[in-house]
Amino acid sequence: GFGMKVKPGVKYYLVAEQWIDLFQMFLQTTEAARPPPIDNRPLLLSSAWGDDVDGQLIYDPLDLSQPKVPFSWVAEDDYMELKKEFGGGADISVVVLSPDSPTQKLLQVYVNRQPAKGSASYRGRLEGSTDPP
Repeated sequence: GFGMKVKPGVKYYLVAEQWIDLFQMFLQTTEAARPPPIDNRPLLLSSAWGDDVDGQLIYDPLDLSQPKVPFSWVAEDDYMELKKEFGGGADISVVVLSPDSPTQKLLQVYVNRQPAKGSASYRGRLEGSTDPP
């Protein structure tokens, strides 16, 4: 990720780290090919796992315990520019909610503007840093 601070109530987008790596290579060298359209399929379960899970996130966006998470958090304006320039998807938007109570949903997740099936909210608390990976 790019190390930005996550702010409650602000919309972010998740982008597969594989695509972010291609984009960074493109920016850093004149020899790198233009990245293909954004491809977030590695972040989502497909109907191959069963129709009831199609479109669910594989990863909990709040789980910062993994050594290297397979996605980056991207600010909404930046994502819209990337989407305009490169196309692709799926669009996975994330809004961090203000953690006023331990039972409150801390995250709203939408895939292509629809609530992500079975994963529309996560209740885990951020431990330690609120910087996304």
